Amino acid sequence: MESNKSPDSCGYSNFFCHSPIIPLTNYGVDVTWPEMGTTPLDVPMFPQYSNPFELFTNQRTEISHWLCDYSDDIFQTLRETELRRIVLGFQSKQCTFREAMLRLLKVAAELHSLSRTTLHLALYLLDGFMDNFTIRSEKLNLTALTCLIIAAKIEEADINAPKFVDMNKLVGDVYTVEEFRQAEMKVLMLFHFDLIRPTVATFAEYFSNHIITLDDYHLYLQNWHGGLFKYNSILNPQLEILSYTSTDIIPPFYRTYKEMATALSKLMFTLVDESLSCMFPKFSLKILLYSVQV
Repeated sequence: MESNKSPDSCGYSNFFCHSPIIPLTNYGVDVTWPEMGTTPLDVPMFPQYSNPFELFTNQRTEISHWLCDYSDDIFQTLRETELRRIVLGFQSKQCTFREAMLRLLKVAAELHSLSRTTLHLALYLLDGFMDNFTIRSEKLNLTALTCLIIAAKIEEADINAPKFVDMNKLVGDVYTVEEFRQAEMKVLMLFHFDLIRPTVATFAEYFSNHIITLDDYHLYLQNWHGGLFKYNSILNPQLEILSYTSTDIIPPFYRTYKEMATALSKLMFTLVDESLSCMFPKFSLKILLYSVQV
């Protein structure tokens, strides 16, 4: 592997080298995918509930770790930690192959039921790594899967997070444990073992748990007939816009907290049902640091 900034001093200089031509397949880079069952992808994403009140109560219980006495401290810590993220320049000569590696990450994350925050952190690690090293073509998938495994160790609460052997099966068992260890060490040393960084998905999860409170939900149920049509007419164009966006998980204009908060607040105001009063929760105004007069 050749560093774009400084010579390799870690003993892994022969691990990667540049290859200008990298053939692409449906998911990974230069990989013939084995036949795999579709059972894991056919499992319903959300459990079935008999009524909306049961669903809402269950969701509030599941996300209670965000809604605690230390909620404000957690939010402030996330913002401060985000400032220590490395600056991504996207200057790698292999950025054209990023989409293929992203597809591999998404498929692997879905098959192993990894969280959205894990996927985003893995992409952040991969982008940072590609900014600093040029990767040999046959090692691109190894690098992507290594970043995903490292991210899973940080973000996933389950002790049985997927291991390298599990991920290696997705690419036909073409890599060895030693190759994985070398790639993992390279990533860890690049980030100086400081990998706990919030991503857009982290803030989105935090915000989503505060956007609608129980009182807001009850108010909406009482007045839904007056503004449901108008709400849907506003929401559908927004969903259409999102459906045509790039497969890039983190668009360039959402890389900082301030820009993301601005975009999120604008979207929330757009989705406000004007037939109801006080639909924008006060706590949402607090965490977004914007006033209702914006």
